[in-house]
Amino acid sequence: MLPRPGPAPLGAVPQSGSEALAAARAMQERVRLLRRISAEHLRHLARPFWLAGWRPADVLHAIDHEPGGRQHGILSVIDSPPYRRGIKGMRNLQEGRHALAEKIFHGRRRELFQRYREGMEDQLGALGIVLNCVVLWNTVYIDAALNQLRVQGYPVRDEDVARLSPFMRNHVNVHGKYSFTAIVPADPGKGASATRQLRDPDVRDEDEDDFDEDDSW
Repeated sequence: MLPRPGPAPLGAVPQSGSEALAAARAMQERVRLLRRISAEHLRHLARPFWLAGWRPADVLHAIDHEPGGRQHGILSVIDSPPYRRGIKGMRNLQEGRHALAEKIFHGRRRELFQRYREGMEDQLGALGIVLNCVVLWNTVYIDAALNQLRVQGYPVRDEDVARLSPFMRNHVNVHGKYSFTAIVPADPGKGASATRQLRDPDVRDEDEDDFDEDDSW
């Protein structure tokens, strides 16, 4: 069921160019998402619907509903500050992941040069495995560092922990030779630790001289 006709210009079919422009501006006032394009462009996009007898309110209803009548709610939710903050948080996570993958895949400047699809799939598969390993490594040692800070009596606030990212990459060295040695997992029951000893933050690391501003995470 379509909503009740709203006040003009949302509740009336535009009959002229000026009325159509006023209707487009009214739609932008109602829905923040539509402000990303100009009112003139929105008027052009909606013109076929208005020629078919649709009101601006009908166009907004169609954008926000499925053909069966189920409401998406995106037009009302997009104006919610918590929703927009959540979207921004997800975007930041994706950008962090892409930046880490870019550093790992440094040799080809983010480009695939295999001529065959199978070769590209192998490259992407290997990149995904290494990327997941780095994220897992970061997660394990972030947790270990937080636990050590708690043991030492430092205040660790949940809101600060929530802002930590496993996509940090300044400590990742992608140059040189790689060696992989199978080891027996440590037995916590015997007092063994599965992680390396954490370094003293007050002691300057020799690799800190090679700090790159692009790798600030």
